[in-house]
Amino acid sequence: MSLNFMNKRIRNSIAMALIIMTIVLVLLLFFVIPYFIPTKYQSLSYSLSYLLNISALYFFFVFPKRTKKVDKKYLELENVDHIKCPDEFFKVNDDLNDMEDHYEKLFKNIPEAVIIQDLSSEGYPSTINKCNIELYKILDVPDDNLSLSQFQEILKPINSGSNTNFFLHDFNTLSTRHFIMQLEHANTSSRTLQLKCRILEIGNLTQLVSTIVDVTTEFREKEELLNNSAVLFNLIKNIKSNVLIINKNYQIDFWSQNMEVLTEINAGDIMSKPHASFTNELTGFDWTPHINKALTGQVNYSGDFQLANSNNNWFKISFAPFYKEHEISGVISIMSDITEPKQREQELVNQKIINEEVAEIKKIILSNISHEVRTPLNNINGFLNLFSLDNLSEKQKKYLTLIKTSSDQLLETVTNIVNISLLESNQLKFYYTWFYLFDVIQELKNWLTTLHYNRSRVQVHLHDEDASLKSLKIFCERDRLKQLLEIFIKNAIKFTPKGSVNVFVKITNERFINISVSDTGIGMERTYADLVFQPFLTAHGGTSKIYDGIGLGLSIAKNIVDKLKGFIEVETEVGIGTTFSIRIPTPNSNNQPLLLNQLEKDLAINYKNALLIEDSYESSEIFNVFFSQQDLKITSAANGASGIETFFARHDFDIVFCDLRLPDIDGFEVLKALRRINTRIPIIAQSAFVFRDLQKKCLEAGFNDFLAKPIDLKKITKILTQSY
Repeated sequence: MSLNFMNKRIRNSIAMALIIMTIVLVLLLFFVIPYFIPTKYQSLSYSLSYLLNISALYFFFVFPKRTKKVDKKYLELENVDHIKCPDEFFKVNDDLNDMEDHYEKLFKNIPEAVIIQDLSSEGYPSTINKCNIELYKILDVPDDNLSLSQFQEILKPINSGSNTNFFLHDFNTLSTRHFIMQLEHANTSSRTLQLKCRILEIGNLTQLVSTIVDVTTEFREKEELLNNSAVLFNLIKNIKSNVLIINKNYQIDFWSQNMEVLTEINAGDIMSKPHASFTNELTGFDWTPHINKALTGQVNYSGDFQLANSNNNWFKISFAPFYKEHEISGVISIMSDITEPKQREQELVNQKIINEEVAEIKKIILSNISHEVRTPLNNINGFLNLFSLDNLSEKQKKYLTLIKTSSDQLLETVTNIVNISLLESNQLKFYYTWFYLFDVIQELKNWLTTLHYNRSRVQVHLHDEDASLKSLKIFCERDRLKQLLEIFIKNAIKFTPKGSVNVFVKITNERFINISVSDTGIGMERTYADLVFQPFLTAHGGTSKIYDGIGLGLSIAKNIVDKLKGFIEVETEVGIGTTFSIRIPTPNSNNQPLLLNQLEKDLAINYKNALLIEDSYESSEIFNVFFSQQDLKITSAANGASGIETFFARHDFDIVFCDLRLPDIDGFEVLKALRRINTRIPIIAQSAFVFRDLQKKCLEAGFNDFLAKPIDLKKITKILTQSY
């Protein structure tokens, strides 16, 4: 066995033996031999001693290191089987093999396709040294040795000629050590691949390491985005609206052609400049708050404004976030011309003002007509009521009944005309209050006894067997509910030549008022029943009129039911009769109903001296006659000033009746003057104007009650029996 393969321990033993021998020789040469060697040979012995020392040092220090170098440099693996190496050598070799296997597994399991190529001296890829399995998958080729020519045939650069070969690219010309480009799969045109290359130098070896990724989806999305961006740009460029884009630095990135025409500002003069230097002065308000909202993802709008240099046209600006690669990169603002809708809006406002003025004029005209008609009717009915107090002959009673009937019909006609006009103009007021439904039914029973045109030809039955109605208080529009019942009862009587009318009023658990009015009259055709609520429609039109009326009653009733959020159903059959079913909700109220007072009110007159401020002689005469029957002293004044003077001169009045329409000052001014003298005396307003808002206004002004003309003597009696 050669000395080069000796064990380290053997080498150390040999070196130690040589050192001992050298020391012995030196001792012999320097101390023993000189005594036996002649003097002329002593120099030779010294030289031999030095030589032996140098040899010992070489074997101890230099020879082991040279032996190691020789082992590493000249040891050949193929001879391992023929030699007996120590265990340490095999352990190092196994570690190297394990590490190589580890990195081989890592290389094969990289999720991207990887290829390693040598670069020639000219900088071109020469051969394929190594690639992983992912490369075969992404190229869709068999898992075998891939040649460079195959690799070049499969991949072609996008947007390049068919003969262009990327792998003929000189990589020595790259300014950086990496390169990225898009490739297409030659066999499948729908595939787009991304190639990333990096040049690595290891010693004298230069290699090109490349990764390939399928980016077909991303590439298509990018192309689609670019196409959409191009379409959007053309759309913005040609759109009639005025468009500008402001970036996050509040600078203008885009200024459409229409903006140039509208503002007379060229895009070149404003691009990449702060928006505030142009927009704030242009529109007259600060855009920054709107832009800040849009940058947070909120769409918002400016108020309406005018541009001074655009013929005072009206505009509005929308501010919306502008996205780029899924992130907000700025704000897109569209300045829209709203001049036409603004003009239409102004026209509607003007028309509304005109309509309100017309409605007010109409209301005044109707009020005047109502006042001028109801005032003489007040006098007629008042004197008729006074005549009824005297003993009259049967013939006189008959004539008075006919006059009363005609007067009531005329009054009803005037009232209906006023009501339908107010309903159509939405001026008829509705006031919800708590009241006892039983009181309304009792009032209806009393009212039925006064229907002179009934002539006892029809039996009217108002059913109130439900005992709970006597103590039930509901929240609804009392007067309108009563008016509904009166309209349907009158209508049933009118179209029932003989027979009966049955009226049912009930309250359901769902807090609905159910009203049913049935008659055994002439009935209607089904087609006519669908039209019965239209205004001015009567049972028989033309010259062959059989039934009285102008056809407003049911139309008014339908409007009232609609206002009360209820509904009506009609069941009818010719020759059998008609049934109207009304269902009205009773809404909740925060005001709780008062407890029922079981005690009857004292009907005794509470007042002795009354002041009447009335300019109508006829009305004054009615009051004088009626009050004389009640042992009530009355003092009359023909105008407001006279009434105030009389009231101031005397202090024994305990009630005042004051007309609202006086020749000198109105009743409200009279009220103020009287209240300065006496704040507690009851003052009753009276007027031929019957609008509900007027009644409310009187009560709010300080009147204690309101008395409508024609004057109802029962209403006066009720006032006189109350304590205010």
